Amino acid sequence: MKRLMHHQQQRKDDVLLMDLEKLIDRAAIVIFPFLFIFFTACLSKKIQPNQLKPEKDGLETQVVQARTITPKSFNFRLVTTLSKDALRVPANVLELARVVRKKAEVRDGPNSSFLLQDQILDKDELVVVIDAIGVWKKVFAYQREITGWVHADMIENVALRTDMITIKINSLPVVVAVQPLNYMHTYPDRQKKHIYIRKGSQFIALKRGMRSVLVWLTETNSVAWLPQEFVK
Repeated sequence: MKRLMHHQQQRKDDVLLMDLEKLIDRAAIVIFPFLFIFFTACLSKKIQPNQLKPEKDGLETQVVQARTITPKSFNFRLVTTLSKDALRVPANVLELARVVRKKAEVRDGPNSSFLLQDQILDKDELVVVIDAIGVWKKVFAYQREITGWVHADMIENVALRTDMITIKINSLPVVVAVQPLNYMHTYPDRQKKHIYIRKGSQFIALKRGMRSVLVWLTETNSVAWLPQEFVK
């Protein structure tokens, strides 16, 4: 009798165990897809170093550091192949100016013979000076994204600012090394650094000085001064 009761209890336990296993299997089938989606979403949100961050307007920007980090080597590539849309540059790295005329005319080139653009710059509007030829300045009005040439009398330099300015890369001039370079100067202290840059290397120019050009180093996402006689 005891054996029979023990056998019946064992069968009940086996049935319960089988039911429990089926329940676990069903739960796994339901839960696993949700876990997979959760972990995939977490991984996709992880930001890698130097990853581009989209702005509100959809531009992919790269934040430029206001110092020089010397690359181990320079990539010999065309800047037109860069995947980035725009740079976010500290304002104190750039040459900023203020419009001093009530209505400043903007031209397509550095001469009065070039066509006038439809837009005009308003008095006290801030612009970034990105190039210069004689008495003409190529400016970028970053608040309205207007790029063109104005006479130097139309603007005056302003004190350094601490905010960041977003500039589309295709608004900035490109300079090319017309011969090999073996040095550059660091920013902001202008210390001489021995490096090697191949002839034909291209750079995005951020600012022009009297004897040098401040360029963006794509390899380290920083800036440096290159001698003006070596880049055109």
